[in-house]
Amino acid sequence: MPNKTKPCPECGATGRDPHLTGCNIGTMRSRMSKAAHASRQANVKKAVVKRFNQPITQTVVTPSQAAKQLVNYIALIMDGSGSMAGVYDLAVAAINAQIDRIKMESQDKNQATYLTVFSFDDTVHLPPLIGNVFIHQVNHVTLSQFKRGGSTALFDAIGEAITRFERIPVNKDPADVSFLIMTVTDGQENASQFDTTDSLRNKVNAQKNIYKWEFLFFGANIDAFDTAQRYGIETSIQYANTGASFKGAYANFSSSLLNARAKGSTVASTIASNVDESG
Repeated sequence: MPNKTKPCPECGATGRDPHLTGCNIGTMRSRMSKAAHASRQANVKKAVVKRFNQPITQTVVTPSQAAKQLVNYIALIMDGSGSMAGVYDLAVAAINAQIDRIKMESQDKNQATYLTVFSFDDTVHLPPLIGNVFIHQVNHVTLSQFKRGGSTALFDAIGEAITRFERIPVNKDPADVSFLIMTVTDGQENASQFDTTDSLRNKVNAQKNIYKWEFLFFGANIDAFDTAQRYGIETSIQYANTGASFKGAYANFSSSLLNARAKGSTVASTIASNVDESG
């Protein structure tokens, strides 16, 4: 279909062809087009403000706001010794449930959380199943990754978690950073090669008293309270080495973890309080 648009009287451009450089008519039309576009945008904004009765703003996170975001470092230490054979499957399922729950809680409460997961028997299995990974980049673990069997190198496992956390550079206000090490076991120490009761207690107390780290101890088939106290760990939970009890202990942990941080209380005290309330 032929183009019936009259040519520009100054430069001869027709239809959608651009005007020649220096054409005064083309310059004027270009300015009018830009002005019309800006006017349409302004009208749209006015309509939105009128409709929702609120200004249009762009949310910008300032450096000071980002610096105030709570950051959590969590280590889960799972006993893989032979006596835990009855709950191996549950242990893996519980770890994966923790991963999912922490992801959700971190997102909801705008907290940055990094997760480390160890397993141990007569030695600490390195590298860890998950090594200080941002929670939203963490994948589920599988039973094939969970090495199991043997004795209980409990001291070395907790000591390894402390050592790894000590290496993490912290460039924030200490009040905005938390470290939590949680150990799940059903047996007494009988295989550690590097740490002893005294050395482990000294490490725990140093981090707990000076840097306000938190430690939790879940014990089955042992006196969890007495055992934890010997290591300097004040918060302990006793559970039976059965599927239901094991699952319940972990559910309590996941429901309390980041909620405590959001409220400004300690994770350990919140979990212990929940256990008391649930009987």
